[in-house]
Amino acid sequence: MKNFTLMLGAFGLAASMNAQLINPGFESGVMVGYGWSENSTNFGTPLCDASCGDCGGGCAPQAGTYYAWFGGAGTGTSEDGHLSQTVLFTNGATASLSFYVMVGNLGDGGEDRCDVYVDNTVLHTVYATDSASIGSDYAEITLDLSAYTDGDAHTIGVNGYSTNGSSILFDTFSLSFDGAEQVGVNELLNNEANSTVYPNPATNQLNLQFGSKITGETTVVIYDMNGKIVRQDRLMEVQNTTFSFDASALANGVYSVKVLNNGSVENHSVVVAH
Repeated sequence: MKNFTLMLGAFGLAASMNAQLINPGFESGVMVGYGWSENSTNFGTPLCDASCGDCGGGCAPQAGTYYAWFGGAGTGTSEDGHLSQTVLFTNGATASLSFYVMVGNLGDGGEDRCDVYVDNTVLHTVYATDSASIGSDYAEITLDLSAYTDGDAHTIGVNGYSTNGSSILFDTFSLSFDGAEQVGVNELLNNEANSTVYPNPATNQLNLQFGSKITGETTVVIYDMNGKIVRQDRLMEVQNTTFSFDASALANGVYSVKVLNNGSVENHSVVVAH
């Protein structure tokens, strides 16, 4: 049986819709409001690390420290777990969602399951009894999401249902559009950058995402091609958050985004094209 305590992450700004999955491998830990919406009947969250135990040796991450563990409450105990996040899908021809899944413990079998869904449509179900076909290690599953490449926001999630003591594990999600994996923003932030802007070009919404290295008060100034300030914002506690604003009122053209934090300055160039 697992044991985990849900920890609340305090943010000056709530993370908003992104054009890629935030915290796709859960390695930012258990912080409400950062990436995944999460809950669990018995444990507060499905997200786990070594402190949850190992369900007799079968439960561990596919990579890193954290993973999602659905079930694990013991035979006869109802356990419902949930993870989801809303993603801004780009326009394009194809999209796919990949993730790793494993049955860590069959329990008493039965109909314990996890439903992977987009919006209200279940696209894939993993049953605890799939342990024979999946094998004793993580298996990668890829789902076609091409029907959702419409430029709108869609919710990707997993719902887990258990009453028979099973443990179904998920890790390392990846979202791709037209063959390009949409984790570029996080990769940029991991390469010593404090912030990055997307999408570029921007149409109706421009996002400024801050990484883990930036702390305290931050000022964001946006200039047009003539050097005129079109927007200025003073932000507090921006670490690991996303600041978004409406770009639909801006004229087409090239804009400079200046981020000032603790004596340092980062400059970004972004194109607005309606």
